[in-house]
Amino acid sequence: MTCTSRYILTLILALFSLTGFAASVNISVQGSPRVGETFALIIDTRDVNGRPAPVQSVPGCKVLYPLQMRSESSQVVSRNGVTTSSTSASYAVTLRAETEGTYTFGPISVGNTKSNTVRFTIGKAGAAQAPAASQGGAPTLTSSDNGKLFLRATVSNSSPYEQQGVEYVVRLYTSYTSIFDWTAAASPKFGNCTYEASDAVSRSLSLADYNGRAYESAVIARYIIYPTQPGVAKILGNAYTGSVAERFTYHDPTFGVMSRVQPKQIDAKPNDLELNVRPLPPHDGVLSGVGDFTVKAELVTKKWKSHEVSTVRYIISGTGNMGYLSLPDLQEVYPADLKFLKSEDSMNKKVGASSVSGSVTYDCAIIPQREGSYEIPPVKFLFFNPEKGAYYTVEAQGFTVNVEPGTAKSAGENLRVFNDELQPAGTQYKSYRLLISSPWIWAWILVPIAGLIVVLFLNRRRMARLADVVGQRRRKAGKLARRRLSKAQECMRKNDSSRFYEEMLKALWGYFSDKLNIPTSELTRENISDKLLSAGISDATVAKTISLLDQCEFAKYGSASGISMPDTYDAGVELINNIEDESLIKK
Repeated sequence: MTCTSRYILTLILALFSLTGFAASVNISVQGSPRVGETFALIIDTRDVNGRPAPVQSVPGCKVLYPLQMRSESSQVVSRNGVTTSSTSASYAVTLRAETEGTYTFGPISVGNTKSNTVRFTIGKAGAAQAPAASQGGAPTLTSSDNGKLFLRATVSNSSPYEQQGVEYVVRLYTSYTSIFDWTAAASPKFGNCTYEASDAVSRSLSLADYNGRAYESAVIARYIIYPTQPGVAKILGNAYTGSVAERFTYHDPTFGVMSRVQPKQIDAKPNDLELNVRPLPPHDGVLSGVGDFTVKAELVTKKWKSHEVSTVRYIISGTGNMGYLSLPDLQEVYPADLKFLKSEDSMNKKVGASSVSGSVTYDCAIIPQREGSYEIPPVKFLFFNPEKGAYYTVEAQGFTVNVEPGTAKSAGENLRVFNDELQPAGTQYKSYRLLISSPWIWAWILVPIAGLIVVLFLNRRRMARLADVVGQRRRKAGKLARRRLSKAQECMRKNDSSRFYEEMLKALWGYFSDKLNIPTSELTRENISDKLLSAGISDATVAKTISLLDQCEFAKYGSASGISMPDTYDAGVELINNIEDESLIKK
């Protein structure tokens, strides 16, 4: 190959490398829309100058948000002296399906590049969903994110009956590129309500519309709550904290358009809500539960014998407040000779997205007083269906049982007969009386009894201390914390700042969990502060505690410049010593 040929080939390869990949614009549809549903057109561009024009109309749809940036990236590669650059961006057009049918959209032009034509179908409207009965007030926005992230709490019914299940949902809306490490700093406060936490939450973000604007959205919390009494029940939203990724685009004189992602911590809190709880209507009889239930009865014991325990089982199954279920008074229903002793219950429940379902099994112990044939009548269970606003009765089947003679005897059959041929007691009365009146006899009787009582008391006290797991954890909290701090001290010697602050946080969080008996899931600054103050710890010590936790977390997740590891370590040791020395937290 001649020098001229080599030169031409090198020039062609260089020009190809500099141009990067071929420019392209691709349109796709996100979702399978039905009439009334929200979906999106996704426009992906690569190596194109400029951005798409806002979309004003799409066949069969209403444009909710004409154009929104989803992501943007650029790549510069230098290889063998040849630089290759590539840029890409993704945009979303938020639409609401209006008319059933099959439609096409496109092509569009971005710069000098033409896109494809996309074809999509709008299906029939699905089953209408009941709107949330209470949306609460306006969502609480954080003051530091310019409205790019907020939380919104809703309930499925703002005027339920007492003991009626209500779905409480917290949904996150954001326009940030990505969300990570999003956690609840505390639990919601459900006034006058019991609750069940549901696992039906979102694992990833998806496109959603709110007030005509498109956001990435996710359900981050879901509970089924049960008001326990009529009146106003207040639900106070809990605080959440997390990190977001914000993308910045800038122009570099050498490499052209560049972008970088900067992490940012965001705190947010959903709006508070109120429930106007209605009382249950008047009724006759004993209420067994609130919900939609069925009842089944069965004989567990096949052979019944007098004075021996037999078992009848009642199983209540359905959907509703499982913790509120109860049995009627069986002693009033059963024959008098079938004595009801007690019942043992076991629950098998499943917490769904909008309700709690399952079953409760009651094993009822019955003792027949004598042999014979007995009729166990059907047992009536009274329930209230909140969806229909009415009471209904479910009847569990009755049984006929044949009781055979048992080996055990009742107390009335175990009487003793007096034998009149026994020696008269009067001949021994005097000597017996003199023996009891002797002080030595009383000393021999009372001293061992008193000693036994003292031994039993000391042993009971020792066993109570061993069984007091919480007290043991509190007593050993300081010792364990100092052992954990030794790991941080080792990292300080190695000048490993990242690992040092991680070990400091482990030591501090673990100490407060043990000392204050706070579960790990509820371990927050607010809970620690409240517990310390209620235990009599001074305000200054509490303030130092929160300050030290903030300092360690800032150094771990942000920049550790200006923060001294020895000072932080000494502050942690001093804090634990101060709390251990203050007398009101002892146990």
